Amino acid sequence: MNALLEALRVLRASRVPAALIALVTGLGCAGIALTTGATAAAGADLGMRLEAAGSRVLTIVDVSGEGYLSSTAREQISTFGAVERAVGLSLPADVHNPRLGPGSSSVPSWVVSGSLADMVEMTDGRWAQPGEAMVSVDAREALGLADGFGAVSDGSVHSPVVGTFRVRQPFERYSAGVVVAEASAGHMRSLHVVTGRARDSQVVQSAALDVVGAPPGAIQVESPVDLAALQQAVIEDFEGYGRQMLAGLLAATAFLVSVVVAADVMLHRRDLGRRRVLGASRGFVVGLVVSSAVLPASAGAVVAVVATNAWVVSAGGRVVPWSFSFAIALTCVLTCAAAAVLPAWYAAVRDPLRVLRTP
Repeated sequence: MNALLEALRVLRASRVPAALIALVTGLGCAGIALTTGATAAAGADLGMRLEAAGSRVLTIVDVSGEGYLSSTAREQISTFGAVERAVGLSLPADVHNPRLGPGSSSVPSWVVSGSLADMVEMTDGRWAQPGEAMVSVDAREALGLADGFGAVSDGSVHSPVVGTFRVRQPFERYSAGVVVAEASAGHMRSLHVVTGRARDSQVVQSAALDVVGAPPGAIQVESPVDLAALQQAVIEDFEGYGRQMLAGLLAATAFLVSVVVAADVMLHRRDLGRRRVLGASRGFVVGLVVSSAVLPASAGAVVAVVATNAWVVSAGGRVVPWSFSFAIALTCVLTCAAAAVLPAWYAAVRDPLRVLRTP
């Protein structure tokens, strides 16, 4: 505490070095916020986009038509801890509005094995019970179902329409059709498994194929495994670039602060030597020099992060979170403290009598 109070008095007499330290630290903080901070924010945004449902879906298609994809297999796969949801679909069938006749406009229809809520979001009406159908918002007008209620038919089976829906990711390709709740457990043409994280794709794929138990060539797999690997590589590249930028800026800041502190120590060596003669310990001198660097560095860091965030907000750019900004400021201040230790120790270990005799 004594060294800190004394440092405040010293700063009044050493305004130029204090201003230089504040300037160097502020520029370092601003540079980190505008480069490393922006890179970290961009990497987080990229990670969120790559973790979208479309990059986490494993699709297994029964190309043999032998019924290897059963409702039982789907239920078992859906219980995996790494699986977010699993939806089975039949082959599409063309359906029309029976009130308008067989020659009216038709749309594709799929029988869904599993919860409809895993595939679609209800916009009107109610959820379909087994054997009932829901029509998409896009297909409603094509079928002549202005209010979203009525029935659809494939020529042999009539299904009442009890609601409308919008599809959820990653089922956008089914946005212009009809979904029918499975009436009884059967076999599916395709199984869509959405994992909780892209990195779990490889494990889920292996386990799902073991459950299906189909021979080679009987099924076709559309896997996100390669995409997950690419995602991990891109994120690692972003993180590596950010670490390199951070290390470079911190090193430059530390070097410049060390130069300024060393010059200030040499300029005030007689004053420091006088303190040693009057009984000041080496630890006190080290604390005094380091505190004289930390105080202006703290002020410069705070001003830099506040001004940088305000500029980024006014420019309409990506905002750096305040928690990250605080971490940047703290890191820069600690770097300045570390950079001041060597000149401070040099000042503390010199013979004070020799320093006082030096003109």
